[in-house]
Amino acid sequence: MEKMKFVKITKPHLRYMKSRNFNEIADYLHRNPLIAWLFWKRLKTMLNLSKPAKRVLDFGSGSGVFLPSLSRNFVEVYAFDLDIESLEYVKKTYNLENVKIIKGVRGKNRLPYKNNFFDIIFAADVLEHFKDSLKIQEEFKRILKINGSLIVSGPTENFLYRLVRKYIYRQRKPKDHYTDIFDVMNKSKRLFKIEKIIILPCPLIPGFKIYRAKKV
Repeated sequence: MEKMKFVKITKPHLRYMKSRNFNEIADYLHRNPLIAWLFWKRLKTMLNLSKPAKRVLDFGSGSGVFLPSLSRNFVEVYAFDLDIESLEYVKKTYNLENVKIIKGVRGKNRLPYKNNFFDIIFAADVLEHFKDSLKIQEEFKRILKINGSLIVSGPTENFLYRLVRKYIYRQRKPKDHYTDIFDVMNKSKRLFKIEKIIILPCPLIPGFKIYRAKKV
């Protein structure tokens, strides 16, 4: 199998994006290199869980830092988010001609794609923002092809994760983190077949869980 090619946004571009207050950039420029490494590693791990495919969706694209990698490896890339300013900047800066950006509507669960449309859906640290992710995952199942993959990452919200957030980030739990990756994966199990699970940075320090599920 051909190895997936991972592309990092350059630090000057990240700094510019941070200066514009684009979403979710600070983690990739964190003063602690281990934290910056972990956030890039999370995306690289998700990419490596995928297989060659034609059409993919980056659901909840956030800052758009994953888009250059997806554009490099897949024929058609669809980016979906409520705020698309950062996505448009990344698309223009990196000349991502095969990326199509669609702005979502808050509170609307129906996704603007046909049945059996995508080969792969990526959802990086987004489903914990849903009070109940089952409805949106039902949409994922609708728009995924048979044997298509859903690749998800999310915070564990365990004791160690909370300590890091409190004493390194100096932050409280975001009000819109309604759940955790364990609840999200339990919802996935109702709809998909879980194929593989990876813990980052390692099982002894479970900060993030990443998994691949298949529509059968």
